[in-house]
Amino acid sequence: MDKLLVVGASGLIGSTALQLGKVQFDAYGTYNKNVAGGTLHLDVTERPKVFETIRSVKPDFVIDAHGVHLDYCETHQEEAWRLNVEGSRNVAEASREIGAKYLFLSSEYVFDGEKRAYKESDAPRPINYYGKTKWAAESTLKVLDIDHIIVRTSGVYGTASSTGMVSFVPWVIGNLEKGENTNVISDKYISPTFVDDLCGMIFDLYKNDAAGIFHVVGKDCITRYKFAKLISKEFGLNPRLIKPIKASELKLAAERPRKVRMRTEKLIGITHKQTLGVEEGLKLIHERLGA
Repeated sequence: MDKLLVVGASGLIGSTALQLGKVQFDAYGTYNKNVAGGTLHLDVTERPKVFETIRSVKPDFVIDAHGVHLDYCETHQEEAWRLNVEGSRNVAEASREIGAKYLFLSSEYVFDGEKRAYKESDAPRPINYYGKTKWAAESTLKVLDIDHIIVRTSGVYGTASSTGMVSFVPWVIGNLEKGENTNVISDKYISPTFVDDLCGMIFDLYKNDAAGIFHVVGKDCITRYKFAKLISKEFGLNPRLIKPIKASELKLAAERPRKVRMRTEKLIGITHKQTLGVEEGLKLIHERLGA
């Protein structure tokens, strides 16, 4: 059985990858500030500790899911660079030293949204600092001669919470169940990606010894407002409580591109699978919750 190490196993993607990975891997996880989901403490900016940890675990496959989130990144740029770029390089180089396959989680935010649809080979042009750090980390991997996979994703959702925040689906459900009006952005598009589906595709890429950049996103590209409406429909909640709002009204720290649609033909060519649409993902969540 191959050995898996998930770096950043406290977040939504990392905790799910660790949980699902235990079925098919000898799986380990790390955490930094939030212990939930992780088994080993690791600050990725502490380079000697990173090498020590990875040498100790000796994983065959490393999923690097750590990072600083979008708006925090914009207002804490030095910290964001240390974690998202230098920290990722530390994990990647430690993975290379022991011969592990390294997977880096990137984002739609490497693009500016000015093109109709993006292939993996299209040139990045980020408009926020988070996207700049993701692009910088991607660029670093390309020159380090590391056996790696880069997965760009978008709007990841599930039932668990991301580190330090409640993720979108339980937030919408919770508000509507309490009868609260819920303002949701209606002028920016994402490709909602069910986290279990994302992790399954990641494992398929590893099993197929894939390398390079892959877009792994849900097959629908919609606004969060439309996403919230679909949540209310699936869970039988009041859609009239969902109110459209423009992103500019929220005064968010980081600029978001209006619409980034990422093509997934390359992924399908390797895995022979299509990612789920929003309604399919929400149905699976509903079944899991037993509601």
